[in-house]
Amino acid sequence: MLDMSETTKAKSDQLNSVDLIGNPITITITGVTKVDDDKQPIFIDYEGGQGRPYKPCLGMRRGLVAAWGLDGNAYVGRSLTLFCNPSVKYGGKEEGGIQISHASHIDKPVKFKLVLTRGKSTIHTIEPLESTLKIKNEITEEDFIMWSEAFESCTNMAALSDVGKKIKEKAYDEKSSERLGVEYKKSVDRIRTEENK
Repeated sequence: MLDMSETTKAKSDQLNSVDLIGNPITITITGVTKVDDDKQPIFIDYEGGQGRPYKPCLGMRRGLVAAWGLDGNAYVGRSLTLFCNPSVKYGGKEEGGIQISHASHIDKPVKFKLVLTRGKSTIHTIEPLESTLKIKNEITEEDFIMWSEAFESCTNMAALSDVGKKIKEKAYDEKSSERLGVEYKKSVDRIRTEENK
């Protein structure tokens, strides 16, 4: 297999949402550092991070505290599944952002309020990571066509994100996820092109 993922990563000193488009990752934490930065005060290093830490936004930091408590040092050795939610807004525009879908060391879903914009919020859920440890399935051609058509029918990032969440629940194997990731990225590009017209 010719792995294209390494060629699509943004050149940066941190993990970026574009690195996770169609390709959620599960990380094992090796260190948590607090720095003097109002916007990104927490750096989370992880195995294989190559010096590009995950810098959780305020909402995800609240989620981590809800799931694991206040002691950041206790997070070392624990794992998170991170994904790109393309509907996350910055400056009123949908730019995409990294969110947490699963965490180890919790025995039930953790729900918390996630502020979207001033006066608007939603409930975000972090699922137990152990629930994802099941046999990975290779996608059938029929399902691949079905999901590809679902991507193509999406007219906005929110709808595309919903389709992506449904696909994650299917627990497809790596090869299948890569195929779907290519189709997902095509729809991201198409929607953003249409929005910028």
